[in-house]
Amino acid sequence: MTRDTLDFEEAYAASLIEPLVEASEIGEADVVVGIPFRNEADTIGHVCETLVRALVQFYPDKRCVLVCVGGKEGEEALQAVRQVLLRQTIRHIAFLMKDELVSGRVWSVKAIMEVANRLHADLTLFEADLKSRDVKGDIEGLAPEWVRRLLFPISKEAMDLVIPRFNRHYLDAPGSHHLVRPLLASIFNLKVAGLPSSILGVSSKLVRAYLDNPDIWSDQVGEHGLDIRLIIKAVTSAAKMCETSLGVKINGGHPDSETVWRQQIRAVFEGTLDGKEWWQQQGDIVHPIAIFGERKNHWPEEVTTNPIKQIERYKEGFNEFEGLYQEFLSREALRELRKLRGSDPHDFRCSAGLWAEITYDFLLTYCLEQKYTKDNILNAFIPICNAREACFAQELGGSKERLSVAYPEGAEYLMASVAEWVIEQNTEEFIKRKPDFLVRWSEKEEALEPLLPRVTYREFIPGFPLIAPKELIAPTDEIVSTDNIYKGILQRYRKEFEDFLRDGLKLPPEATSDEIVRSLRELMLAVEKDTGELLLTGDLSTVHGTVSVARAIFQNMPHSATFALKPEVADRLLERNPPKNLFIRFGATSLDDLGEKYGPNDILALACLSEEEEHQARVWDWIAGNARPEHFTHLSIEPLVESYDDFPLLNQLREPSHLVKLAGRIVIINLPAGAGGEFPKLRYSLTIAKNIVEAESIGEVWEQFARERKEFGTRVINSLKGHWGKDPLSAHNIFENKLQRKVIEHFRKMISDLEKGGDPYLLHLTTNLSYLANCYHLALSLPDGTFLPCSAWTWSSYSFKGGKGLPKPLSLHVERDWASREFLVDMLKAVGGTEEYMDRKIMELMGHGEESDNLARLILPGWEAVEGVMPEQLPRPAEPEAGKLFRFTGNPIMRAITEHPWESKYVFNPGAIKLNGKIYILYRACGEDEVSRIGLAISSDGFHIDERLEGPIFEPGEKWEKRGCEDPRPVLIGERIYVLYTAYDGVTSQIALASIALEDFLGRRWSQWRKHGLIFPGFENKDATLFPEMFDGRYVMFHRIEPSIWFSSSERLDSPWPREDHRILLGPGAGMAWDGFKIGGGCQPIKTKYGWLLIYHGVDQSFVYRLGVLLVALDDPGKLVYRSPNPVLEPEDRCELGEEGCYVPNVVFTCGAVPIVDKEVLEDNDEVLVYYGAADTAVCVATAKVSDLIPEEIREGRNHGSYKV
Repeated sequence: MTRDTLDFEEAYAASLIEPLVEASEIGEADVVVGIPFRNEADTIGHVCETLVRALVQFYPDKRCVLVCVGGKEGEEALQAVRQVLLRQTIRHIAFLMKDELVSGRVWSVKAIMEVANRLHADLTLFEADLKSRDVKGDIEGLAPEWVRRLLFPISKEAMDLVIPRFNRHYLDAPGSHHLVRPLLASIFNLKVAGLPSSILGVSSKLVRAYLDNPDIWSDQVGEHGLDIRLIIKAVTSAAKMCETSLGVKINGGHPDSETVWRQQIRAVFEGTLDGKEWWQQQGDIVHPIAIFGERKNHWPEEVTTNPIKQIERYKEGFNEFEGLYQEFLSREALRELRKLRGSDPHDFRCSAGLWAEITYDFLLTYCLEQKYTKDNILNAFIPICNAREACFAQELGGSKERLSVAYPEGAEYLMASVAEWVIEQNTEEFIKRKPDFLVRWSEKEEALEPLLPRVTYREFIPGFPLIAPKELIAPTDEIVSTDNIYKGILQRYRKEFEDFLRDGLKLPPEATSDEIVRSLRELMLAVEKDTGELLLTGDLSTVHGTVSVARAIFQNMPHSATFALKPEVADRLLERNPPKNLFIRFGATSLDDLGEKYGPNDILALACLSEEEEHQARVWDWIAGNARPEHFTHLSIEPLVESYDDFPLLNQLREPSHLVKLAGRIVIINLPAGAGGEFPKLRYSLTIAKNIVEAESIGEVWEQFARERKEFGTRVINSLKGHWGKDPLSAHNIFENKLQRKVIEHFRKMISDLEKGGDPYLLHLTTNLSYLANCYHLALSLPDGTFLPCSAWTWSSYSFKGGKGLPKPLSLHVERDWASREFLVDMLKAVGGTEEYMDRKIMELMGHGEESDNLARLILPGWEAVEGVMPEQLPRPAEPEAGKLFRFTGNPIMRAITEHPWESKYVFNPGAIKLNGKIYILYRACGEDEVSRIGLAISSDGFHIDERLEGPIFEPGEKWEKRGCEDPRPVLIGERIYVLYTAYDGVTSQIALASIALEDFLGRRWSQWRKHGLIFPGFENKDATLFPEMFDGRYVMFHRIEPSIWFSSSERLDSPWPREDHRILLGPGAGMAWDGFKIGGGCQPIKTKYGWLLIYHGVDQSFVYRLGVLLVALDDPGKLVYRSPNPVLEPEDRCELGEEGCYVPNVVFTCGAVPIVDKEVLEDNDEVLVYYGAADTAVCVATAKVSDLIPEEIREGRNHGSYKV
């Protein structure tokens, strides 16, 4: 986010601090009447007085608030507002924005909506310069009735947006008539005549949707474009809309025509671009919206224009922009425009067809052409808009002259009908041309689509990948890297972990994984011991002791009330649905018997644990069909401790019935003797705290449903059932993490209260509890591969369920959801969204029973690229380690030759291929010009070089490889050698394919190389390797879109490859793992009896390159069989760590491996030679048997699960 963006946000937030406090003091309201102003001191008083009269007349029993917000220059108008007399039932909030950065109408309207949202109120917006006039006892212009007409459809007809329809003169608002109206009809299937007006009625629900959309709120939108963006957002949000007739609108004056055109063009063009996912899914039915109220017979004032002046502006503009017009307008359109330039003003005519065609051309260019700036497109379109406006005026002027002669008294009335017919014909022309527009949009959009999905793969927790668009676009058009967002979070976690290591565990930075795990467990045990002795002293194996523990937790843990069923409603529910099993369990015959010990809400909570599913279903059905907001109230959250003997199933820690939440109770069971694991008190305190927080939070959700009063009972039940989400970014998991964050907030408050109590015996406990709170969210893969979760929840839960030792990644929820939420929130903020918007979206999904949906897909742009590339994987079990590669003692086997200018500095990253018993090593070489070329060395035994050619066998020839041909990976397919290599032009690295006949290669006829070209032109990519066989008629390639290894296939072996069939095979490891930063391909695939063996490279957060092992299925390379959790080779020798003058230190990097023996399929004892570059400076070789690289468990199919892309 840029500094300018932050300046706007800070200036805006500073202006809202005091007004939002005022709103909070008011509490809630039914109606907000908002007036944005500049400094209309002469008129705003009249507007306020009229609106106050309206509220008194039509809403005497409603809670109403008048909100007036002005720019920094509006002091006089503010004083006029404050002099308006208010009635007792009407409150008033009026203020000025504090900074010129946010002084425009856009920001004032947003500020009004913020206040309305805080008050949970419906909103009407008015202008500050509206006037009224009395015509024979009838008020024309602003009238009290306007308020009722704008609000009635919202309150009585459940409308979300009410648009005023004014009786306008046909020459008024040309941009609305000729551009906005036809594009809304054709693109968004909405026929509406009342645009633009700056006067609206908005439901409280839609107010929230507007505030959640950052694209609306920008100075670029402009005061004349804001209403268009608001209407388009309402359309794409499926808001219910109508028009309302208000008669004539009388303002102080008319704004500059070109300014209005410019802002309206930008608004409708940007709205079309932002709303494309909506309108691309719609049909062709155009929906005229309902009109509320009878049409008033008020006659508008006549508007005059100067078409001659507009024609002159057109001709001047055409001369300026003719070159740009030639770039994207059709020849026919350009010819017509040239004819207009040369025509006599009296013969100046522009057909509706030509106008529609050119408007669509500009819309497509503005939205989808990247070589022009948007401002330049706008500037070029304005002259044509002048032409359209002049043509319309000329055409109607001629009609008016003829009608004035024939019908002098009725000419103006008839002209209004003629003008409406012309405007409607213009709209129909746009609708008729829509299919062609859709085809052209699709073609242009497809041409802009990257050949490969631009997505990234990241893990915070092993086995739980987060797939996201690789780049996001900020509101400032700045490109934001999601990889950088991930790195920022990881660096923050790493710093927090280092602090915890030092302060909480008292360990040095070089501590081993075993030391860290042991110290963390000892800290947990110490807290468990001290908690049991000093804070929660009861015996959890008895009911009495558990009551003592629960009371202590509730006493020390700060908490508020929940919004739950009233006891009398719970009692009514139980009478309708008696809990028969509960009667049997407690020897009762009626509710009255149970009522001697329990209240109605207690009984309802216990019934949820004792009754069959049919009982719960009947209760749910009643709630969904009958519950109303008045059936709920604020209740104190209370513990309900029962015996394990009465409710043994609860000890299984299954999710308790959600109806417990409806009762506002937390049911707690004592432990059987010997149960509970190593940390039972920690487990109980955290679980009860989480249940408290969940009761508070679900109560807040239901309270919001109650305010909205729409489908209340259904939404309550939807929020309780069917919400589990397997996706790490599901709304459910993100909501769960919010609960865990509140748990830690509660714990920190408890710790603070205990410290303030001054008990010296608790000091050690509170200190250690603070350490556990600080590390509650942390989980890191340490450099040696150990995965360390730090959450007390994870440790206590794992032990409670019988787990031994270090908790496994698959048992983690707190750490997984914590990182997922931070990743999602940071991405959302990067595109201008807010965490509050995300939480409101979660609440909306809960109300629809859609909590399992991927939240990112709904709130972030560009998520469609993520679909279809995710590995269809099972969670990985703990993989056995692979054996190591053994270095040749004579390494390095090749160094640079100073006498050869092309390879005088570095030789590295060798590929290899075995032909006729000899090993041909194709290596990358750099000389003084730092251009990469491919050299060739030949070895009979694989270790010693028999021959090394004096010149390169392959070198740059195309512009896209002018700075180098790098990292060759050769494979033999049939009688031809194919080489995938990295082509570098000095800016972008791309994959290229070349080939040569086997006979020509052996005959050293290097001129016979055929360069097939780039595999994915224009797409940055590296580390590609081909499989030497076809699979189901398709060639398969692995390649690296940073940071992951991708799987792609094609029916033909040529360039470029098709757009289809690309998926992520696997991503980098989690956190600080040896391959946690990025991974990429290494050698070409080697066929073994267990699968295709590949050596890949991994890079850690310190940029150390290491090698690991992959194994994929013989019949399906998209099926990953094994991935080594450890590196099989890492920089250790001097040449690998980097000697003086090396290119890149701490690197081992392979492009080729071959078997020592000539066999089609390798077995356990067969040996492989792996050639690799050391510090990007020299060439080395290492060896290993197949049985070394593929662990025994994998070879025998034990303890393993594979996954497939």
